[in-house]
Amino acid sequence: HQGHQGHQGHQGHKVKKHLEEAHMYISFGSGSVGTRVASDEVRLGSLKTYMKHGLLLIVDESLEIHDRFEGILGLGRPDFKGHQALGHHRAAKRAGMAKKAEELEEIHVPSFFEQAKVQRFSLCFNHQADGVLGMNTPASSNRLSSVGQVHWGLDFQGISVGDQKQRLKICNPASKKKGMQSACGLIPDSGTTLIAAAEPQLLTLYESVCNNWSRCKETHQQIEKDAAAGKLPVMSANESQDGQIEVHPVETLQALLTQCSDWMAGVDLNKEMPKLTFHVAGANGNKEELVINPRNYILLSEAEVEIPTIIKSHGRKTFAKVKQQKQVCTMAFTPLQYETASNGPVWIMGMPLFYEHTVHYDRGNGKEQGVTMAFTRQDKEGCGECRSVSTIVRKKRKTVLLSNGVSMKTGLASLNRITKQPLLRSPKNFESM
Repeated sequence: HQGHQGHQGHQGHKVKKHLEEAHMYISFGSGSVGTRVASDEVRLGSLKTYMKHGLLLIVDESLEIHDRFEGILGLGRPDFKGHQALGHHRAAKRAGMAKKAEELEEIHVPSFFEQAKVQRFSLCFNHQADGVLGMNTPASSNRLSSVGQVHWGLDFQGISVGDQKQRLKICNPASKKKGMQSACGLIPDSGTTLIAAAEPQLLTLYESVCNNWSRCKETHQQIEKDAAAGKLPVMSANESQDGQIEVHPVETLQALLTQCSDWMAGVDLNKEMPKLTFHVAGANGNKEELVINPRNYILLSEAEVEIPTIIKSHGRKTFAKVKQQKQVCTMAFTPLQYETASNGPVWIMGMPLFYEHTVHYDRGNGKEQGVTMAFTRQDKEGCGECRSVSTIVRKKRKTVLLSNGVSMKTGLASLNRITKQPLLRSPKNFESM
């Protein structure tokens, strides 16, 4: 299991207690682990190092992982100010261990990358193939310095949908209040399955997706006409005060995606639906546009759905719902309330980002301002593959191909399939970004 991008094994200050006797409690999106500090040699690919007081042996866990589980590799940003040690302190207090909480304030557990002297690394995912974790990768251009205190975070400055230049009315930098570092925050997190954000902001985004997708917009207009004329019973619609049936574009979007197996055959979803552009900036002022295409923000799954059906009974036609197991599509988003004082509502960019971009991390070589992120679009340079424990082969792309050279498919076959419960970071353990 991969450690969440925003959160590695928390680090403290100096050692005053016997580390071998210490316990550490660490929270991840998939649950929590209780550990005991140990020392041993650790090998990762071609790198190996002796982890003196840096190996955490899991002695207790409450992880929602149902696959083979071997351990957690922490990939979080370096902690220069002791913010992450505070997380351990709070975790131990919640566990009812006040004395242990005091001890944890004095513990510094180095990460594997710190011990192995890895300054830069990169991470990306491939469709239908293994992803790539690169270590000691070259320095990237247009580096965005990390925002926040604990996580690999960015200043999130809004979303534009499709080819629209105008951004949605969410996370506008002009709405930043006095004393805030950013109006919104964004955490790239490979350990989170979906993209998570506050529900009102997601509804605004969904409505814009429908309005900028011709199939959804035209379907919605027809539904409104039929509903107003009393020709169509809309099961999920709301009735206004004057008795008129109201249908929201979000409902139309969800209905179309639920019925995607009926219309998606042979459809290139990247041409069918609008792209999403997330506008981000670093603390150093450098900006980047993170484009997520429909193939990566729409997921495929199996579900039992209720199909509205017309049934003839006693010479009359009546509407009924028939349950049926079928392939359905869904937006790769989930509601999450993660509000911070300095960075406003925080978005967590999960796996869709890493299918679309190779994310480059620089740990700063001991300097706070050197902790940066950079992004390479996979339609420009593929995620690549590991040819050996120390060699990554990445190719410039002239056409949209999979990592193994197979052309990207259309229809349902082009989508990532979700078969298990999505993993989601729990923000209750963090009060800042």
